[in-house]
Amino acid sequence: MIKKILGFLVFIICLFVIFIVEECIRLERNSSAKPLIVFKIDENIDANNLKNKKEVYTSLGYKLKKEYSATDESTEDLVFWDVVGEEFYLFDKILLWGWIK
Repeated sequence: MIKKILGFLVFIICLFVIFIVEECIRLERNSSAKPLIVFKIDENIDANNLKNKKEVYTSLGYKLKKEYSATDESTEDLVFWDVVGEEFYLFDKILLWGWIK
């Protein structure tokens, strides 16, 4: 009985590790991609400078922070956002990777 429970726990941990590695690679290679599983999205637009925006995606075991900047083609009515930075945190604490344009 103990071996079955231990085997099941190892299986769940392996699935979680595979999921985190897949998401880490997929999100790092494609800056426009969003996480597959999202629990909460926090969006903050800088009140002083309306050309900057931050989004924080909380997912299963990790947090993804994206920073955007308005492009030159943007107008007052229509804003085009360009990704200028990303950070990937494991368990909301450990920075695995990040980049800034």
